[in-house]
Amino acid sequence: MVDHDLRGLRRFLAEGRTAGGNRGSTADEYRNPDGTWDADRVQWWLTLGTLRWGLGLANQAHQHLAGQYTTPQIFCEVKGVFTNTAPVDAYRGAGRPEATYVVERLVETVAKEMGIDPAEIRRRNFIRSFPYATPVGLTYDIGDYEVHLARALEKADVAGFAARKKASADKGLLRGLGYSCYIEACGLAPSNIAGALGARAGLFEAGEVRVHPTGKVTVFTGSHSHGQGHETTFAQVVADRLGIAMEDVDIVHGDTG
Repeated sequence: MVDHDLRGLRRFLAEGRTAGGNRGSTADEYRNPDGTWDADRVQWWLTLGTLRWGLGLANQAHQHLAGQYTTPQIFCEVKGVFTNTAPVDAYRGAGRPEATYVVERLVETVAKEMGIDPAEIRRRNFIRSFPYATPVGLTYDIGDYEVHLARALEKADVAGFAARKKASADKGLLRGLGYSCYIEACGLAPSNIAGALGARAGLFEAGEVRVHPTGKVTVFTGSHSHGQGHETTFAQVVADRLGIAMEDVDIVHGDTG
């Protein structure tokens, strides 16, 4: 959907609901005549269940609304709704998919309405100058998004897609091509931004390596393993650095000293 505002910018609208049905969004994007964007406005609603923990999803999501794109202004409004259902919280992802879904739906809407190739519209708006301070609080230190997109286009043989699509159509089959760009906030903590985004702790890690008279080693770590295999990787690193057998390293989780 597209309309116009008083400044001559084109306004694009997109709506969507993420998997699970408990989160939805309405988004507006304001674009210049050449397809570069000027501002985003996003309204999110999410069901919280009986507790407020689910708002952490919104905190994570809004900081990813810039994506890889130069967006001078971003406004985000979140409405949390208490329900008589189980509390909602993150398993993995924690807002990244929601933000990417909103941003990329808008990008695709703009590309379609303006008749611009989906890859080209992304190229026009990629961030090129670093460090880049986004309007949502994060600063990107470095990136080269055009190189990654070009490599993806090459690996997917986008140049030969039309021929493959026709071959599929001749067999009565449908073939499509979709794009989605994604960015992750890495190394966020510990930092001042963590508290500004609603974290109630400094997000610092704690660790201690204790060497016993027997030659055995115990590693105390504040973080917990949730299936990532910390017991193995931490023991491997310590054993390698100390020159001992991995079997002589014991890992103790959840000890912040």
